[in-house]
Amino acid sequence: MWEVQENRYTAPSADLTALATDLTRDAATETEKLCCLTGHAAEIFGYGHVEERFNDGQEDVPAICGTARGSCVDINTFLLAGGRAVGLKGQYIAGYWFHPEKIRTDDMHCWLAFETDGELQFWDVAHHLKWGVNGFGAGLNPAGGRRVAMSCGRGLEFETPNGAVSISHFSEPVWVLPGGETIEPRLQAVIEYEDN
Repeated sequence: MWEVQENRYTAPSADLTALATDLTRDAATETEKLCCLTGHAAEIFGYGHVEERFNDGQEDVPAICGTARGSCVDINTFLLAGGRAVGLKGQYIAGYWFHPEKIRTDDMHCWLAFETDGELQFWDVAHHLKWGVNGFGAGLNPAGGRRVAMSCGRGLEFETPNGAVSISHFSEPVWVLPGGETIEPRLQAVIEYEDN
């Protein structure tokens, strides 16, 4: 769970390391450091899907100057790398979120897990920004619903009978064809549950 891959999705740039260090300078605990970083992310990101991610084409995760529009992937990439820059133990989790009134979804979602001061914390800054309910802080499901985790990590690498494949994160199936070409079919995940 806590083994973080070292790659362009998780490694903080020098600028992000300097920013994270500055933001957490007065934090006395790991939890306070994490709150400084998540609070900053909530200030600089507006929730939304964009065609180009803020770290596209970068060799590491850059700092953001000003404000940016981003999805859960963007926000969590920034936070995971920022946390790593100041020594926080964290992990990126990818899977699905099901709206409380639905049992089907065809869109992936991601969130973060951190272990700070010996305690496990889950964060979903993107959903707090998107739904704007229940205040802002650690925790999941500010809008209710259900989550299903499919994997943890960024920049995952797999050996397959058809060759090696590297993917950003794994929540939906990826077909690896002879010759190593990959296809990511858009499938609909279905979960049924009962509220008790």
